[in-house]
Amino acid sequence: MSPWSVAGADLDAQMHIGLHVPGVWHAWDTGVQEAHTRLWLADDGATSWAGVGYDGRQMSTFAVAQYGPRRLWDEVARAHEEYVSAGRPGIEGHRLRIAPDGRGTHHEARRA
Repeated sequence: MSPWSVAGADLDAQMHIGLHVPGVWHAWDTGVQEAHTRLWLADDGATSWAGVGYDGRQMSTFAVAQYGPRRLWDEVARAHEEYVSAGRPGIEGHRLRIAPDGRGTHHEARRA
C-alpha cells in the first residue's frame, strides 16, 4: 500500500486512521540515502516505530521496516482497509461519543 494513501492529501483517510490507531504520529522525510522519500510512524510512548520507503522509481512496492511491540504499519493498513470498506466516509460521516466520565470513547463511521 502506498504511504500517500494513508498520510497524503486525503484528510478523511487520515482522520479515520487517527481514530483507529490512537497515540501515533507521522512525519515525512525526503532525500533519505537508501530511499527517495520515507513515511515515519511512531507511537507516543516511543516504544514502536515503522518506516515506509519510496525509492523514487516505482509505485507498486514499498520497503517497510517495523520495530517494537506495536506493528504500526500493520495497524495503519488495517485501519485504511476499514476506511475503504466503509465507503471512504468524510469527516461528516463519523460519530465520536465520549462517556460522561470522560474515560471511554466509541467511534463509528457511516457509509458514504
